[in-house]
Amino acid sequence: AAEGVQRIGGVPMYASDAQVRRAHALQTTPDAWGKGARVGPQLAASLSLSDGDLVRVAQGDNSAELVVNIAADVPDNCLWLPAATADSANLGECFAGISVEKL
Repeated sequence: AAEGVQRIGGVPMYASDAQVRRAHALQTTPDAWGKGARVGPQLAASLSLSDGDLVRVAQGDNSAELVVNIAADVPDNCLWLPAATADSANLGECFAGISVEKL
């Protein structure tokens, strides 16, 4: 079992190439996965987070500031943050340890 917070996420369907990333109509669909990070209720409670709070997530020497959304479908001690998005461009692996702090 992994210790700490684990980043989970995939590559959104509409983030695969330049053409679909720039298609406004595609970016407004549920398949675009939205912006920010999602956490489950357990992690949100342990960090005293509410919907819309700002968090700093870091992987290695890189970090990003993101709006957090609380979602019951995210497993405990996990942060859902897809790859290939502007929010995660400077971070590392999709499935790896990540540090999270409330701002």
